[in-house]
Amino acid sequence: MKFLVFGFLSFLMLAVGILWTGESFGWWGEEPTSGSGTAVLGPPIAGLGVAMAIVVVQQAFKRD
Repeated sequence: MKFLVFGFLSFLMLAVGILWTGESFGWWGEEPTSGSGTAVLGPPIAGLGVAMAIVVVQQAFKRD
C-alpha cells in the first residue's frame, strides 16, 4: 500500500512540475511567465518527483 501512495505522489509531483515548467516556458498557454514562482518551482518539483519514483521502484524490488 505504501508503494502505491508514494508512487502516485511521485507521479503527481512529476506531472505538476512538467505542467508548471511548460507554462513558464510558454509551451502552452498564452505567453511565457518567466517572473512567476511556477517558473522557479516547476523543474525542481519535477526532478524531485523523478527521484522519488526511482526510490519507490528500488524499494519495491528490494522488498521482493
